[in-house]
Amino acid sequence: GDDRFELKEFYSSLHQDLRFFINGGLQFSTLDEYRYHELLVHPAFQLTPGARKALVLGGGDGLAVREILKYSQIDTVVLVDLDKDLTDLFRYSDFAQINSYSLRDPRVHVVNQDAFLFLQNCAEKFPLVIIDFPDPYNLHLAKLFTRQFYELVRRILTEQGTMIVQSTSPLFNRAAFHCIGKTLESAGFKPIALKVSMKTFENWGFHIASPTLGRKEILASLKEFQARVPTRFLDRSSMISSMHFGKDHYVGRGEIPINDLHRLVLTKLYKKGL
Repeated sequence: GDDRFELKEFYSSLHQDLRFFINGGLQFSTLDEYRYHELLVHPAFQLTPGARKALVLGGGDGLAVREILKYSQIDTVVLVDLDKDLTDLFRYSDFAQINSYSLRDPRVHVVNQDAFLFLQNCAEKFPLVIIDFPDPYNLHLAKLFTRQFYELVRRILTEQGTMIVQSTSPLFNRAAFHCIGKTLESAGFKPIALKVSMKTFENWGFHIASPTLGRKEILASLKEFQARVPTRFLDRSSMISSMHFGKDHYVGRGEIPINDLHRLVLTKLYKKGL
C-alpha cells in the first residue's frame, strides 16, 4: 500500500516485460535485469572465489542476493537497505518470485539501516561487498558515493576481498561515472571499470576493486572468467567485452573532481549528464 512503488506490465514486442518503478523512476525490468545483476555479482566471485559471506549495500529488491545465493558455499548474506517497505515488498509479497525468494532464505539477514551508519558501526569483515545504490540524483544519495564512504568499505573488506559498485551509465553520465572511479582511487582502491548493454537501461557501468590487488591482477583474473554457477548472459567473452571502452570515453577524465563529503560534486555532474 505504498504509493511510491509501481509495477507496470509492458505489452510490446518485448516478452515478459514487468517493470518496477520507485517515485516514477525505473528500477529494473524483468526482461533484462539478469544482465545487470550477473555483472554486479559474478566478477567479484572470480576475484574472491572462496567467499562464504557477502555484504550487499542497497539492492533491496533482492536481485543481487539471488545471484549470490547461487554459490552453495555462501553461509551468510547481510543486506543493508534503508527502505523497509521495499525489502518487505520483495520478501513477503508475490514480487518475491522475481528474486527467486532470495530474501526468505535463512542465510540472508536484512538490516533496514542507513549504510553509512552500518559501516561506521560494523565490527566484522566481509570478503565481498556488493554496492547497489540508486543513482546519485540527490545529495543524500551522493554521500554514499564519497571518498569517506569508500574508506569505510575498505576498512571492513578482508585483505583478499572484492568490492563492486553500481556506477551510473558510462555513456549517458560519463563525468559522474569517472567521478566515482576517481573517488574510489582517492580511497586507496585501484578499480577496473565494467559496462553492460541492456534493452531497458541501455548502457550501465560498475567499478570493481580490491584492497590489495592492482589493476593488472584484476584484469588478468577477469580475462580468465569462468561461470561456476548458472548464468543467462555472463561468460568469458561477455566478461572481456565488458572491460573495453572506446578511447573517447577517457577524454577529460583528468579534470573531473572526486566526490567528498565536504564537496559533494557528484549530483551536479550526474544532472549535467556529460
